[in-house]
Amino acid sequence: MKYIRKVDSIGRWDGTKDPLYDGAFSTGDILLSELKTANNTLSIWAYSNDNEKDEVLAAIALTRQHVERLAYVIMDEDEIKRLGIPLTPEEGLSDGIVKKEILERHANLDKIDFWRLGYVAEYITKLAQKEDEHSQLSDKKVYKLIEKFIAQKDIDYTQMNEHLRESLDRARLKFGKVI
Repeated sequence: MKYIRKVDSIGRWDGTKDPLYDGAFSTGDILLSELKTANNTLSIWAYSNDNEKDEVLAAIALTRQHVERLAYVIMDEDEIKRLGIPLTPEEGLSDGIVKKEILERHANLDKIDFWRLGYVAEYITKLAQKEDEHSQLSDKKVYKLIEKFIAQKDIDYTQMNEHLRESLDRARLKFGKVI
């Protein structure tokens, strides 16, 4: 099984934006911003094929306030297990998603302590340095993805976050309605 973990910027992880220090695998700021835990957990989304991948990317996009670029890394279940990090399924929270199967693909990396947080940071740093283990969607691609699932009735526009709906309406003017 593969998992997606949203990150703010691949450049922060691979060292091109925030230079890495001698011997360091990531900067301290990353731990405080991109790996901020809630109840000692980190959110990830599972997928097994391209359609499921698109569905979870749309679910992640719906957790935000704006239609904007979306950067992420692709984590492998076996590597997560090797790091000794428990994985617990938990229905995802994504305003607007009406297809329950999508929300059921959410899980948490659990019992994140200081050491495990470092292991996750090191793992994400390695993923950011491998071309096929991360990606970024432009704001236009995110917009098209959301519109695709609205058209398929997997997303209910009226149930989306108000700020995201307003941003989607602006994107419709900018990019044109896509179905």
